[in-house]
Amino acid sequence: MAAGNRNHRVTITQKTRTADDYGQGIETSSTYRTVWAGIQPMAGYEKERAGKLTSDQMHVVTIRRDDDVTADMEITWGTRTLKIVSAEPNDRTHETRIICEEEKAV
Repeated sequence: MAAGNRNHRVTITQKTRTADDYGQGIETSSTYRTVWAGIQPMAGYEKERAGKLTSDQMHVVTIRRDDDVTADMEITWGTRTLKIVSAEPNDRTHETRIICEEEKAV
């Protein structure tokens, strides 16, 4: 993908667990990296979760190669949150192709 096709600024976040003053586990998100990305929608579908109808949209996010992006991370794109399903670095293209799922309440 040419650099001009990576025209969306996104933030990749990772969850970290720390303990509060009482020893209770707290999960917070911290910024892993902010990058330029190409984002292409894939399939969209609706399903029922916990008695509520949700609309899910799959996206392919392409960034410069990064071997450390994992399925435990999320991508923030403006006000939208994309959960990473898989990340596939590519030696030939020097890119990482990330499959993400975006869940919206209907």
